[in-house]
Amino acid sequence: MNGVARNPREWAILVDQVKRHRERLIARLIRNTKVEGTCLIWTGARGSANGGYPKMNFRHKGRHAQIDVHRLFLMLMDCAPIPEGFEAGHYLCHNQLCVVHVERQTRADNLKARDDKEKDCPF
Repeated sequence: MNGVARNPREWAILVDQVKRHRERLIARLIRNTKVEGTCLIWTGARGSANGGYPKMNFRHKGRHAQIDVHRLFLMLMDCAPIPEGFEAGHYLCHNQLCVVHVERQTRADNLKARDDKEKDCPF
């Protein structure tokens, strides 16, 4: 499922939250980032799995939900949910905390970009 929503109902809640609270979410995104070069680095909450990728928590009618900040950024920029079969992938800096250098990619393209970066990196 998209983001870290565990079921279609939870994902629908997240999409609804993004649509209804766009300005507030943008302000929250800005409040939890800092500029480093051309990157916008997330300084807010991070998940404990997956190497600590940026996460944002939501509450809706007493229920807790969470979304990857990269996906949220793409949804805010596109004004639409990320289509099924796509995910947020880094295309420029490959810094997992950067929330602006992301684009929609298939899982295969995202893994290929990661592998290509690792091959080119001397460290």
